[in-house]
Amino acid sequence: MSSPESRLIDAAGVVRPAGFEFKQGPNTASLLQAESLLAAEKQTLEMMANGASLSEVLNDLNASIDAHAPPVTSMVCLMDGEWLSPCAGSHVPATFKAAITPWRIGPDRASCGAAAFTKQRVIVPNISKDPR
Repeated sequence: MSSPESRLIDAAGVVRPAGFEFKQGPNTASLLQAESLLAAEKQTLEMMANGASLSEVLNDLNASIDAHAPPVTSMVCLMDGEWLSPCAGSHVPATFKAAITPWRIGPDRASCGAAAFTKQRVIVPNISKDPR
């Protein structure tokens, strides 16, 4: 055990060895992102527990995703039979939402339609250049 003279208490009240210097490294951003994601998860659970509507919860979730993965713009669609309709995604332009409402599912119906049809995740780097 180190002597009291060789230990210091930092601003957060954590005991550190004398001479300890906090440096940002490659894992610092990962840690901050993980903490922020946990805060977003907690907020989502609190919204659900407090009776927020599905639309409110999903819009908040989309906002958290967008904030953590720029330049990603996320959106959630609900499926009714063979049709999709956007229900959340406040950063998605209204003109885009209007253009795809309703959107029939199918293997060649863009990423959302293909994902709903195949029941598989579909990731495209740029939706405007997706050949579907």
